[in-house]
Amino acid sequence: MPPQSGSTVEHTPDSSTLSQTTADHPEQEAETETETETETESEGKGEDRRAQESSGPASTQSANAAKQPDVAEVMDQQEEVEQTQSLDRGTIFDLLSNHRRRYVIHYCKREDRPVELGELAEHVAAWELDTEVEALTSAERKRIYTSLQQTHLPTLERAGMVRFDDRTIELTEEASTLEIYLDIVPGDSVPWGLYYLGLSAIATVMMAGLWFGLLPTETVSALGWSTLIVALFVGSAVVHVAQNRRMRLGDVERPP
Repeated sequence: MPPQSGSTVEHTPDSSTLSQTTADHPEQEAETETETETETESEGKGEDRRAQESSGPASTQSANAAKQPDVAEVMDQQEEVEQTQSLDRGTIFDLLSNHRRRYVIHYCKREDRPVELGELAEHVAAWELDTEVEALTSAERKRIYTSLQQTHLPTLERAGMVRFDDRTIELTEEASTLEIYLDIVPGDSVPWGLYYLGLSAIATVMMAGLWFGLLPTETVSALGWSTLIVALFVGSAVVHVAQNRRMRLGDVERPP
């Protein structure tokens, strides 16, 4: 029956038509799915970025706090090192403050070999009494022997200076390589440092006199004045070296 005028006819596509449309445009469907996945990934990345930004300062502060050392701990470590260094210097000064311990180190360094306790006691007693080994009495030998065995050698062993097994004494490697000088300045003498300072002042005045023509160069030439200055320093250095050798443990016959 033909449709009446004025009425509207609706056409509903059937399933075959939809299938045909989908089959005719597969590229459009694939593009739609790709766009959907891209939007989903973008939203996920945005959420991750916002989460990182919100937690970023806190995590950075935690990492920095973990990297920063404890100030109190560092100060404690520095104080321990300083105390150890001071203790080492104090121990050395304490060891050398006793003449018998100095004599022990001197004799062992001079002999450069393991020595017997009886032999060591004889030489220490002779140096202490300012006599010869042959002139010592039995009581003098025994007194020094007992003192070294019971007091001074154990003290040196605890300090790491010698190895002592009740009969034989030998310097440790650290003590063998240790150069010990005793700088003894009598009351009427001048320390070498002050002496060189004064000598340098005199040399400076002489060179200034030569520069400004204040020193006579008719009798002594400028080269002669310069040679005199050099000779003063060389002579002083020779005397200084000889004195240091006499005051170094293990270098001469008698200890300083």
